[in-house]
Amino acid sequence: MGEVLAGVAADIWITSTPGITLSSSESCTDSGDHIVYIANTHIFWDWTKPFTVQCSPNGSTSWVTATDYIVLWAAGRIKFNTARTSGVNNFVRISAGDYFPATQLQSAYSWTYTPKVNSKDSTSFQAPGAWGSTTATTKSGSGKIDSYRNDDRMHAELSNLLGMQLFINKSLNARFQFFARHEGGAAKSPATALQEQEFNFTVVRDAYLLTS
Repeated sequence: MGEVLAGVAADIWITSTPGITLSSSESCTDSGDHIVYIANTHIFWDWTKPFTVQCSPNGSTSWVTATDYIVLWAAGRIKFNTARTSGVNNFVRISAGDYFPATQLQSAYSWTYTPKVNSKDSTSFQAPGAWGSTTATTKSGSGKIDSYRNDDRMHAELSNLLGMQLFINKSLNARFQFFARHEGGAAKSPATALQEQEFNFTVVRDAYLLTS
């Protein structure tokens, strides 16, 4: 994007636990490259439960279970190792899986997301120019959400795995999206202001910046 945006255009959608078992197959739509397919309805999928993807030449018969793919669990996408072929396997569906439905976190007014790369010093003898060097090791992310809530929605999810959509601009569907764990926060009730809740989270697995 790059342009200056008003924060009021943002939003927050969060899942709840437990997940729900898929009751019937869910179709996936080709993103356009015949490699990445997007689940038509659900976004956040549970990688701890059985998950099956099938392909068909016509979308109605001859469904065959696929194994040559990875799942972008927090993005609702299937990424195949090779492009699907029209008339052979270009229709895709999820025939088994558990998903987490997301709903708006109402009365929220602020979110922060802090991605980070962890690194270790790897400076060796005779380093060029005596400059130190570092080697990237792992990635991580964390953040905080502030709201005017006074209920137990987030308290009930303490330590649970949650799918999060932190919208930069809801109308444009621009958002950060990932799984995270709720790690605690605070409830505040000042006599001369509004009651507030805040909670902190740590990102689990991959995070994405999406617009579709």
